[in-house]
Amino acid sequence: MNIVNILNTYYWFSQPYIAHGLTEWLWLGIFLFAILLGILIRFIIVKRLESILKKTYRSFSNSFFLSGLFGLLWMFFRQQHVPFLAWRFWLLLIVICFVWRNYYNIKFLIKRYPKIKIEQAEKAIKDKYLPKK
Repeated sequence: MNIVNILNTYYWFSQPYIAHGLTEWLWLGIFLFAILLGILIRFIIVKRLESILKKTYRSFSNSFFLSGLFGLLWMFFRQQHVPFLAWRFWLLLIVICFVWRNYYNIKFLIKRYPKIKIEQAEKAIKDKYLPKK
């Protein structure tokens, strides 16, 4: 593969060859790892988290799981030479959606979550002195 191909639209919208050998196993491994990571996050890690983080980690889980699933689907179409659905454009779209979706999750974890924790700590201190019902 030549790096100049990335700038060519024919590369993205043409039928790729069937993946053989290491390339095939590498793609399958990446997509299966993403699916397994999504399941692991969903059923094991999310159960141990507080309610604020559960939504964010569920979104991470969905992102990994769906990206891996769509990646496997794309790989199947590539191996079967399906004309429209095997284009490299779909892989690029899967990666862009994955990055776009996880960008907001990471942004929440870095910027908003520490502020929420501080607000909760301050509220707990105030509630300690307020009368109970």
